[in-house]
Amino acid sequence: MMSILLRPPRNSLPVQKASLVTSALAVATVKAVTDTTKVKLTIKWPNDLVVNDSTDTPGDPGYRKVAGILTETLIDDAQISALVVGMGLNTGWGQVPAELELVASSLDLLSHSSIDRPRLAYGILRHFENHYSNLLEPAGSENLLREVRHHSSTLGRRVRLHLDHSREKRTLEGHAVDLNGNGELVVKTDLGDLRTVSTADVEHLRFEAR
Repeated sequence: MMSILLRPPRNSLPVQKASLVTSALAVATVKAVTDTTKVKLTIKWPNDLVVNDSTDTPGDPGYRKVAGILTETLIDDAQISALVVGMGLNTGWGQVPAELELVASSLDLLSHSSIDRPRLAYGILRHFENHYSNLLEPAGSENLLREVRHHSSTLGRRVRLHLDHSREKRTLEGHAVDLNGNGELVVKTDLGDLRTVSTADVEHLRFEAR
């Protein structure tokens, strides 16, 4: 739906906090979608927006993906010189393709009405400008993370993380208990250990809601 080019002032956004730009757009979109359509989306860590929906069909994950966000970062001399944050948002499907019925949906179907895309885009950008500007302030990351936690559908759930490494592929199961100051997911394993994960494909395990 949109891509945004950002050039943060030098030293205003540490490299380790770059993923919080994704979080800022996620929160902005959740708010704008609610304002425009009354549909309540939640944030599935690390970069998806979903609506809670479940059936008794085998393989149903319990949610439908509505949007995905991707941020690319240009680093120069250990500083962020530019970022491009982009989002694909399902707005006008008419009907869900049969092969996606258990995994995705669209705002027009969820709201039972056509979507005013310019109005929605304006709302997203307005909220994003506010969150991004605040993120560059000294206490901005913690303020943003409070909102991410509030809108999260991952925290409080039992999850399976698919960790993709260059030499091996591993999974990690446990309860998603928090986000650290960089937006990384903190998982409590069945052995009681706390593991911090910066990126992974996350599977919400059913019947263990927050």
